[in-house]
Amino acid sequence: REEILWLARVMYSETKIPDEMRLVGWVVRNRVETGFRGKTYKQVATSGKQFSGLTPGNPEFDEITAFDYTHPRNRSWQAAREIAEEVFDADAASRPFPVTVRHFYSPHALRAVPSWTDAGTLHLEVAAPDGSHPRFAFYDGVK
Repeated sequence: REEILWLARVMYSETKIPDEMRLVGWVVRNRVETGFRGKTYKQVATSGKQFSGLTPGNPEFDEITAFDYTHPRNRSWQAAREIAEEVFDADAASRPFPVTVRHFYSPHALRAVPSWTDAGTLHLEVAAPDGSHPRFAFYDGVK
């Protein structure tokens, strides 16, 4: 249950849109399954400078890391917990992209493209709900 909470915390820290949460959740699961930046969900979630809301010093850090199963219900946190359980328990065959997709960033949130994108291949780009701009870009093959 604690691992599911760490997965939910990552997803909640990155987006409040359920379809995006699910994709972020699979990136985290891919990292755990391949041992990239940790072998547990907590290790991956707290690995330095990986997830903006879970970086110490971020104004949301203390709040998000305190979220648990008894946290007052808000729709986004409830969705994150439910989707985290789904991704955690899912059969690997339902993975939306290869296990080697372990990186993403938000072109909407960042002004500059991260340098690590040069080392990988864009696998999937997710547009904003209104289609006006890309919200997330998922990359394959970054080491």
